[in-house]
Amino acid sequence: ITENILVSVQLINRLNTDLAKARLLELRHVFNEALSYKENIEREMTTLQVEMDEIKKEYVPLINSEQERRTYEALLGERKEYVQLMQTMFAVSRSGDGEQAREVLGGRSLELFNSSSKTLAELIALKNQQSADEVAMAKSVYDRALIVLMVSGVLSILLAIAAAVWIIRSIQRPLRSAMDVADKVAEGNLTAHIQVHSKDELGMLLSSLQRMQ
Repeated sequence: ITENILVSVQLINRLNTDLAKARLLELRHVFNEALSYKENIEREMTTLQVEMDEIKKEYVPLINSEQERRTYEALLGERKEYVQLMQTMFAVSRSGDGEQAREVLGGRSLELFNSSSKTLAELIALKNQQSADEVAMAKSVYDRALIVLMVSGVLSILLAIAAAVWIIRSIQRPLRSAMDVADKVAEGNLTAHIQVHSKDELGMLLSSLQRMQ
């Protein structure tokens, strides 16, 4: 799982939490009649909006698919309309028309809030799928690497066996020849033909036997 996906999911969860906080602030604004209280709510909302904007800025560079980009743009459209309705609701609520403010809050505003929450859930689902795809890809790469290592290991063993057989045979042939000549010399037969093909220890031994003839 890449750092991109983990950070993206964290940012989406933070944004989802802030949207819920914003909704609660709106409810408090509508259901409280004190003007000073409403002003405090609006200041809190301004701070919260700044925080959400920062989260969006961090999230945008982490988008890594066209589907994710389209989904995020849909979220931006929903949030833009939602914020406009929120400003309208605040103005109506400040004017003292609580009933009208509640109608705004419970109508299209509620639809957009639910739609935004659904879109955020879709973004999380996309990131989870990307994570699953990367895990599957990593497993595939691991499996291929494991197969390559196993094949390489088998080939190395076969090459080692072949080299060992070749070395043993290269030693056995001249050694047997030397033993045969030595047996014939020991029997008094000095006419045995001795061929010397190397200059190693066995070659030196055969040369010595050759000189004894």
